[in-house]
Amino acid sequence: MKQDISDWLNEVKSLQQQLSVMQQERDAAFQEAAQWRDRFHDETQLRQKKISLLQDQINQLEAAQAALQSTDPSDTGPEVLESLAGMTDPAELQQYVHEISQERNALRRELETERKAHQATREELSLALGDAIDLLTQRGKKQSK
Repeated sequence: MKQDISDWLNEVKSLQQQLSVMQQERDAAFQEAAQWRDRFHDETQLRQKKISLLQDQINQLEAAQAALQSTDPSDTGPEVLESLAGMTDPAELQQYVHEISQERNALRRELETERKAHQATREELSLALGDAIDLLTQRGKKQSK
């Protein structure tokens, strides 16, 4: 009878140790998941800032282009008026409009590239986080057997 109780107590101790190990692994998994979330959040903020800056530049260039095409001088911003103050030659004005258009198009391409890179990063980080959770789930299942 004493042997049965001793075996049972040893089994309880063994299960308590296994539970403790699994809790530590769970805590480590939660910490790793939190780190991945933080990385994802930081990357997202960085990408959003870049997108915002690029969008602002595009808006400024579009406003400048619209101001150049406008016949009403009151619609033109002061910085555009300063740039245009010394230009009297139509070819020079046409060159200026062409340069602004090229810069706007380049910024649009850069913005689209940044959006695609942001989406790819989001997908990669989501997959990595999912893989880490799957791996930790599998470890937990193996150890509980």
